[in-house]
Amino acid sequence: MSLTLLTAAALAHPVNGVFPSHQLELSVSAEDTELLLSIRMPTHDVVKELKGLEAEKGEALTREETDAFSAELLDEMRDNVRVSLDGAPVAWTRLDSSAEGTTKFITYDQRLTVAHDAGPHALTLSNGNLPEQTAYFMASVHLDPALVVETSSLLVFDEGELKRNLHERWRMDEAQREIAVAWRPIGALEGLQRDGDEPLPIADALAPEIKASQWLAGGLLAALLGLVGVYLRRQMMTSSST
Repeated sequence: MSLTLLTAAALAHPVNGVFPSHQLELSVSAEDTELLLSIRMPTHDVVKELKGLEAEKGEALTREETDAFSAELLDEMRDNVRVSLDGAPVAWTRLDSSAEGTTKFITYDQRLTVAHDAGPHALTLSNGNLPEQTAYFMASVHLDPALVVETSSLLVFDEGELKRNLHERWRMDEAQREIAVAWRPIGALEGLQRDGDEPLPIADALAPEIKASQWLAGGLLAALLGLVGVYLRRQMMTSSST
């Protein structure tokens, strides 16, 4: 639905007393991290801004002008979510975007991505949209099963035990503007504990517990490979001496 039609509907049915919401969904793979940024704004707030533009112009905005306003707002929302990889600022690449709504809310969705290798990496993002406005926040992180979570702001531990998991929890908490997650490629023995190819919610992507029998088997395999390597080197030395 175009922003022009949304504006007309909102002016016909003004609604007040609603809060914005910020939804940030991170999906981490070995090649990139994708963010679904979804910001829902009260329609009357958007209409107020458009009325201001109309007052400056002295006449009604055209369809092209309201669409340009929507595009600029999406750009601003993207740029207000700052992201860094291993401590260095990086820029989002937008994959797609949309603005859809009702007389009560307009939801601005966009999929953004940053490229990287499998890691290890540490990523942080800070959502600076609609500052100082009371709002609802929800953050989530899913990871490819080939990766292991090292730390995250969404997981709170006490003496090694997971006490709080903020993944996919709606809260009126400004702290939810910040997300941090660090990961690494999964180890060979850890990989034996995982089945399937579906992305894992962050708590399920923590390092799997390795059984004693697997450590023993892994040690024996390493020792065997070492012996094979020694044997092959001796064979090559023997061949070269003759």
